[in-house]
Amino acid sequence: MHTLRYKVGPFHWFGLIAVCALSVTWAWSGQPRNAHCERSYQPSTLIGAHRCKSCHQEAYRTWKNSQHAKSFSHLSAQDRKNPACLKCHTTGTATHLQGVQCESCHGGGKYYSIPEVMVDAKLARAVGLKVVRGKSGCVTCHRAPSTKLKKFHYPTQWKKIKHSSK
Repeated sequence: MHTLRYKVGPFHWFGLIAVCALSVTWAWSGQPRNAHCERSYQPSTLIGAHRCKSCHQEAYRTWKNSQHAKSFSHLSAQDRKNPACLKCHTTGTATHLQGVQCESCHGGGKYYSIPEVMVDAKLARAVGLKVVRGKSGCVTCHRAPSTKLKKFHYPTQWKKIKHSSK
């Protein structure tokens, strides 16, 4: 069981209720929802891996030392302008979020990254946290049509980026 380490005042509760209301509205708006890494988030919800670091230090270290963190730097100058390349080598095609960051698979964190939300897994998922299991999330990028990709073997590659006990 998690305990809150933050003092929760009336403004926090108002914010939490507003986030929940927005997420319910979004869920009912007909947007596709799926537990896979579908990369269909709104750029305005992206916060960047540096914001995840404060609570998820070990996962951040794993990411920072991975090829995902460096994926943008592997692109040529020409490819850095190609939307087809940016789709997988940046987070949300935002060049200021270079590399395959946390939100590439876990969805934009603007609403679920709030500490009061993160302590409640069900609430975090309700407001946008995606929990990806298995290779289904990986093959969004690790598949054809890119001719530059090496053969993708999920068990081997997952060991390099594993950041969850599950």
